[in-house]
Amino acid sequence: MIYNVHYDVCAMIIALFAVIFILAKKGMRLEQNRILFVLLVATFFASFFDIVSSIGNSYVEEWSYLSRDILNYTYLILQNGMCLLFCIYIMSVCDIRTKCEQVSKLVVIPYTIDILILMLNPFLKWAFYYDENKVYTHSILFNVLYVNAFLYLAISAYFLHRYGKNVV
Repeated sequence: MIYNVHYDVCAMIIALFAVIFILAKKGMRLEQNRILFVLLVATFFASFFDIVSSIGNSYVEEWSYLSRDILNYTYLILQNGMCLLFCIYIMSVCDIRTKCEQVSKLVVIPYTIDILILMLNPFLKWAFYYDENKVYTHSILFNVLYVNAFLYLAISAYFLHRYGKNVV
């Protein structure tokens, strides 16, 4: 698999400038600004850990399994958490987060499934594993992480379509 570092570097730069802008201009008074701030910080660190884990996964003899695992799990937890944060941000912007408390609780379920898959992965190897050549390889349940990301995108699009007139 060929990894292109340019996307992650650009994401880090954009996230850093957006964080600076929020701190300098917007402030943290509004809930949606705080959520966006956390989302941008998560974007910065997810991109960073994607870069470092890709380096570790490229130099399999020099990097231990433990260090590669720590980097991969950190990246995946942050990356999948960003999907949840984006959905919560959309709910906050549409002013439905406090009005639909039960929906706010339900929206956490896909991320909880992602975390369970990743927590069980050291034992079951259902998300990713290292093959006989020490190469990082995705397993069958890794696709669930992708499906949950698309689910969050669809939920966010629905909220924007349904409650977009409430954007504050």
